[in-house]
Amino acid sequence: MPTANISLTALRLPMIFISGVFMPMEAMPLPLRVVSYLTPLTYMVDAMRESMTTLSPAFTVDIAILFAWFIVLQALAVVMLNKKTH
Repeated sequence: MPTANISLTALRLPMIFISGVFMPMEAMPLPLRVVSYLTPLTYMVDAMRESMTTLSPAFTVDIAILFAWFIVLQALAVVMLNKKTH
């Protein structure tokens, strides 16, 4: 369990800084922007910003991408759990 926390923190911390939480995505260099669009936190931040203003089709896209991330990660968790229990 302690090693899981360390490895998850190593993933979460950079994700926080490249997701647009602290600085706008437009201010980032292109390679960082590309990487940030591969993380679910970027879409969560964007959806929260959209929900505080007027709802637009971008909000629906963000929610759909978050749902897709949920499905993929849930399936991965089930596969890994089944592998460890058998």
